[in-house]
Amino acid sequence: TRGTVEEYLSGCVEAELADGSFIFSIEFPEEERLWFSLLLSFGDDIEVIEPEALRQRMREHAGQIERLYRA
Repeated sequence: TRGTVEEYLSGCVEAELADGSFIFSIEFPEEERLWFSLLLSFGDDIEVIEPEALRQRMREHAGQIERLYRA
């Protein structure tokens, strides 16, 4: 939710969308594990739009988690 994102991430809301979602902008070091872990903790409640390298990294981790729990 917006409140949770604003509480845990220092950034700003760039746009609010008609469906109630929003675009939130933050900056952090690309290889910083703590920030990456924090993004992962939001699960499917967030979508990384850019940069593409971070989007790809999120996709790879999601795939690794999915493979781990695949029966």
